[in-house]
Amino acid sequence: MDNAASGAETGYAPYIDLILPANGADGAGAGNTPVNDGVSFVSATYLDASLQAKTIEFDATGRATHPFARDTLGNPVVVTGTPGDTLLVLTLPFGSFTTAQTPADIALTLQVSNLADPGTLLGVTAKGGFAYGAEPFNNPSANPVITGPAAVTAIDPVVARLSVTYAGPEQETATGPSYPREWVVKGLLASGQPFTNFTLSDTTPDGVVVTGAHLELNGVTIAAPVSIVRNADGTTSLTGTFPGTITGGSQVPTMVIDWYVTEFLHDGTPVLDP
Repeated sequence: MDNAASGAETGYAPYIDLILPANGADGAGAGNTPVNDGVSFVSATYLDASLQAKTIEFDATGRATHPFARDTLGNPVVVTGTPGDTLLVLTLPFGSFTTAQTPADIALTLQVSNLADPGTLLGVTAKGGFAYGAEPFNNPSANPVITGPAAVTAIDPVVARLSVTYAGPEQETATGPSYPREWVVKGLLASGQPFTNFTLSDTTPDGVVVTGAHLELNGVTIAAPVSIVRNADGTTSLTGTFPGTITGGSQVPTMVIDWYVTEFLHDGTPVLDP
C-alpha cells in the first residue's frame, strides 16, 4: 500500500480491496462455496499484527456491497465481479497515509482448495483506496472515495514443489574434502494429498564431488537407497524413492546430499581462477 499522489496530497481511511477467485476453474457460482475449487482468505497482517478483514461473496448478479466506502450520494460503493468469487476488504491501521510515508507491506495468507485444477491459473486482484478521500471527514459528497489502479497476480495450483537449501556457512565453502557440506532437497507436498512411491531427484554441478546421500522422512533416516550416477559432463545425478504412500502436510520427504568442491572441473579447468 502506497500513496502515489503526484503532489503532497494525503489520503484518509486507507484500505485495500482484493478479489479472490473463490470459484476456481469449476466453481458453481454464488451460494455454492462447498464445491468451489479456488482461493479463500486465511489471514492478513501488518508488522505481525492482524488486520481487520471483511469478506463478501459476489451475488448471482456479480455485485458485492462495500462495507464502508461510499459514493458521492452517500450510498455504499458496489463492486462488480464474478458470481461466487470473494471481495476481501482489508482495513489498514492508519488514519491517514501521506505521500512521504513508507509503503506498507501487507502479508496475505490464502488457501488454495484441494480440488483446484493444477496448471489452471487463479488470478488475485488488489486495489488500494482511501475511504474518506483527501479530507479527514466522512463527507463523500465533497471528498469522494479515492482508489488506485488494480494489480493482478496469478496463483498456479500445484500438488508438489521442490526446495533445495545449502546447509553450510554464508552460502560459501572452501575447496577440498576437508570442507564437507550438505544440500537438503525437500518435497513440499499439498496438505492431505497422498503420494505413492514419491521420488526426489537432483543433479549437482560440475566441480562437486558427491560423497553420499540418504533419504529422510520428517527428519528420520529411512532404509531406502539413493542412486548416485556420475555423468560424463562432471555433473552427478541422484534419485531416491520413498516406499509406500506418504501424505502431504504431515510427512516431509527429504534427500540429504553430502559433497565437497574439488580442485578441477571434469575437463581439467581449475574450479578457482588461479
